[in-house]
Amino acid sequence: DERDGVEGGRLKRTGGAANRERQKRLERQETKQSLSLSNDNHNSSSGISAKATAPPTIPIGSGCVAQVYKARLCSSHGLNPAGTSVAVKVQHPRILEKVCLDFYLLNKFASLLEYIPYLNLDYLSMKDSVDQFRDIMLPQLDLRVEAHNLQRFRRDFDGET
Repeated sequence: DERDGVEGGRLKRTGGAANRERQKRLERQETKQSLSLSNDNHNSSSGISAKATAPPTIPIGSGCVAQVYKARLCSSHGLNPAGTSVAVKVQHPRILEKVCLDFYLLNKFASLLEYIPYLNLDYLSMKDSVDQFRDIMLPQLDLRVEAHNLQRFRRDFDGET
């Protein structure tokens, strides 16, 4: 089937236009999935329960953990009047489970490498390095931490140009 680019279990060679169209379809599917998740839980992780005028559909930014959309507030929230442009950050579905699985696998692989005696890799403390990396990365998935840091940044630098 030319639409998915797979034929007989092998990836078909298609032109650049076909690849771009497949990429657009994947982006639309990801956007729909992210939006359905965010519409189910419209309260943000920072505890803000303001609603946007319409669900944003086109991401203005995307990373490995989340996408950012531009929206407008339906009603006033704090010092922001209704109609204020806001950024809405939506985590990719099941990102926490995926990251935890990655760290589990990294930990097991590091333990295996340290266990092989003739490699003599135990001095590298790879398992400890994976654990430290995990302890730094997992809090990054909590968008409340990011919201708190943005509030603190705004407070600390209020009035500076």
